[in-house]
Amino acid sequence: MTNEQIIANIAATIYGEDAVTTMIENGEDIPLHTVKGWAARGPFRVKKGEHGLETKLWKKRKRKDKDASTDEEDTTEEATNRDFYMAKAFLFRVDQVERVAE
Repeated sequence: MTNEQIIANIAATIYGEDAVTTMIENGEDIPLHTVKGWAARGPFRVKKGEHGLETKLWKKRKRKDKDASTDEEDTTEEATNRDFYMAKAFLFRVDQVERVAE
């Protein structure tokens, strides 16, 4: 399951399955992201006192140079799976963030 699928499943419990399906079909952005995800969409920050929804998302493992060189030739699915792990993440709704004045 990808991060997008995990987020879509959580959003379906908040906004309703039909609403999320419509958003995806119309190419709209589901308004549920991590702090980093909101920052990538503009100058947003989480409002003071807001608490995110705890979940686990895939995160790319940071590799040391010597480890990366040993996997250069190993392009199997198993090698790719070793590059990611499930990490705790917090998702915030659109009403929990505010645009920051630039």
